[in-house]
Amino acid sequence: MIRCPRRATLLLLAVVVPILTACREVSQPALDAGGPPNVLVPVQQNGVWGYATGSGTLAIAPQFERAYRFEEGRALVRRDGRYGFIDTSGTAVIPPTYAAARPFSEGRAPVRPDSLWGFVDREGRMVIDPRFRWASRAPGDSLPTVAPDAPAPARDSSGLTLVPPVGPTSYFSEGRARVRRNGRWGFLDRTGKLVIPPRFARAGDFRDGLARVRFTDGRTGYVTLDGTVVWPPDAR
Repeated sequence: MIRCPRRATLLLLAVVVPILTACREVSQPALDAGGPPNVLVPVQQNGVWGYATGSGTLAIAPQFERAYRFEEGRALVRRDGRYGFIDTSGTAVIPPTYAAARPFSEGRAPVRPDSLWGFVDREGRMVIDPRFRWASRAPGDSLPTVAPDAPAPARDSSGLTLVPPVGPTSYFSEGRARVRRNGRWGFLDRTGKLVIPPRFARAGDFRDGLARVRFTDGRTGYVTLDGTVVWPPDAR
């Protein structure tokens, strides 16, 4: 058996114990199992939130009321009751001025300046003007910390309803968002332009440049990103 001198043992404890104590002050379940060392995850310390690497090193000092995971190089944070976005250095690239917001996906993030929702790009430019009102409970403070819940349908003053895809937590799939008006389905692009007017009885999300649709006569087929019908061919 190798015996350590008592002085060496005490010195080791004096170094290790403060480190372990400091780590316990940061609560984040994802860190318990470890993770990629360069991935930043939200951590809480003394009631405020910051970010640490997957190996547990504090990277952005705790300073936020709420903090969410990074998506596309931007993390949704809340400060003084308002929402904005930071980059991986902790810089507020989109200042916290919004009453509510959601994380980025496909280069767009839903934000609510007041009572209506629009979309901003990664630099904070409003690319789809606020004109949508959630058809169900409006999200915001109810967002969970780690995995934001799925988007809700949203409706504008013209009756156009923005419908989220079935899977990912985004309105857009390959740059197109499903919309519905008067029981017919179409698609918006990422600028908010109605690129495929609502004319289908049903419509699915785009995958590999195609979306499956059902026509009003009951046929099913596929359309391209610009709305061109590739199957079935026009009825003869």
